[in-house]
Amino acid sequence: MEVVGNKGYISAEKAKEMWQANWVQLRMMPHLNQKDQMPREVAHTFNTVRQLIETVNSHLIG
Repeated sequence: MEVVGNKGYISAEKAKEMWQANWVQLRMMPHLNQKDQMPREVAHTFNTVRQLIETVNSHLIG
């Protein structure tokens, strides 16, 4: 399973632990100052998915 994480969440150790324990792969956007960046098309899709998740969460919370 793949889980979309917050942009500020950076913990390779925790991501590895989640994968080993539950086969959950954590996906998150890298910060702009990080070396490895996503291709522009992937980043656009990723942001679209995150916006949808945040909209649904805000409607559920109230």
